[in-house]
Amino acid sequence: MVKRLQVSTLILCCLVFLTGCLGGGSESEDSSEINGENQDLLEQRIAHLETALFEANSSLEWKETEIAILLTELENLGRNIDGSLEAEFVSLQSDYLNLSLYSFTANETISTLESQLSDEMDLREELYEKSLLRRVRNMSNSGLYSSQLDGADLSWTDLSYSNLGDSFLRESNISNSNLSYSNLEWAYLMEANLSKSDFTGAYLYASNMQGANLESSILSGAYVVAINLVDANLLHADLSDLDFNGVSWGNTICPDGTNSDDNGGTCQNNL
Repeated sequence: MVKRLQVSTLILCCLVFLTGCLGGGSESEDSSEINGENQDLLEQRIAHLETALFEANSSLEWKETEIAILLTELENLGRNIDGSLEAEFVSLQSDYLNLSLYSFTANETISTLESQLSDEMDLREELYEKSLLRRVRNMSNSGLYSSQLDGADLSWTDLSYSNLGDSFLRESNISNSNLSYSNLEWAYLMEANLSKSDFTGAYLYASNMQGANLESSILSGAYVVAINLVDANLLHADLSDLDFNGVSWGNTICPDGTNSDDNGGTCQNNL
């Protein structure tokens, strides 16, 4: 404001100086008239300049007021933004802590549930095995020589040490059964289901197992001389410690999943 007053004073002094200079001419009437006209023009110009200067100062003062208002608003806005961001940051920190706690609790819960599930599965397996044991029929040491048992259901049956020689067991179901050390010489087991059964040490001389399902069965140490395994399924069967003398092969599925016809007509090397 002081600078604006100084500028105004300077302009007025210049105008007064110019007025004095123009008024010091000839004393003739023409000069007086000219000086009078110049004086009027200068006074008009001074009035215009003073009016323009006043308007400029007023406009400048108003603009300064607007700038001060804007600066105040900016300052307030900055404080509000800073406070809002800080509050949001604190809120996010709280949410993060809550989520971390929830995640930890959830992981603990999952671990507990997994442990419980494992225990439940073990218990279910144990109960299942016990139920199977209760289902197993005990026919061990049975004398069934030359019996007519075609199509019979002998699944889950203990036939260990039984005598089934020369018996007719065509298309019978003897799956999941115990036939260890049983006598099955000359037995007719065509198309029979013998899967998952135990023939450990059984005497199978000349047994006819054509087309029989022996998948996952155990024949370890059995006497298999002269048995018929044409079209039989031996997938995953245990044929260890066997003497394959005189065994009939043909389109037989070997334990490794190959076909005897592709293995030189035998499964002896594809156990």
